[in-house]
Amino acid sequence: MLKQLVSGNEDTSVNKTLYCKNLNDKVNKKDLRIILYELFIQYGTILKIIVKGGCNNRGQAFVLFDNLNSAIEALNNVNGRVILGKPIVIEYARKDSKVPSIN
Repeated sequence: MLKQLVSGNEDTSVNKTLYCKNLNDKVNKKDLRIILYELFIQYGTILKIIVKGGCNNRGQAFVLFDNLNSAIEALNNVNGRVILGKPIVIEYARKDSKVPSIN
């Protein structure tokens, strides 16, 4: 299922969900979620952060912003930055996440 969400260079369009990989998998999921929040919040409102675990999914996360401009700015400014000793790789997720509105 994760492979369906993860972007490849083909068939990927700009959207509000960023796929982050090459994250340090020695950090626990809770701490990594906090680190990602602090890293990305400066670019806009974050609706959700999903940190993946398990054998094939370690070192991966999805960050969902409330608007497209925030996601674009975050990708342009954070992609390649060294986080916890590893350069983070950011792409747009294959499919934009659907999060229920908070009304």
